[in-house]
Amino acid sequence: MENGLQVSCVVRGHSSVPHQQIEAVGGETRDGVHWYISQNLAIEGAETHRWNFYLLDATGCRIDLVVATAPSGEKYLKAAGDLDEPDTLLHLRAAQPELSLT
Repeated sequence: MENGLQVSCVVRGHSSVPHQQIEAVGGETRDGVHWYISQNLAIEGAETHRWNFYLLDATGCRIDLVVATAPSGEKYLKAAGDLDEPDTLLHLRAAQPELSLT
């Protein structure tokens, strides 16, 4: 699998805390295969440099996803330009996972 994965959708949970609302991220491979990966596994993969996650903005510009840490110490994904919350990810379309990378 290629190292850079474009994220185009998220699987949302029911938390009222924004960074806890994202349970998984997903996208599509160059071959058209849909993939989903839990946020925890995505964080682990990003921190070990197994995967680099990114998304494209409305103009097609790449925005890298980074691992952030909440005041509680909990780690979560967000776009590099977001402040404290994963606002850019939360604006992606919602999806239900069909299969995962695990």
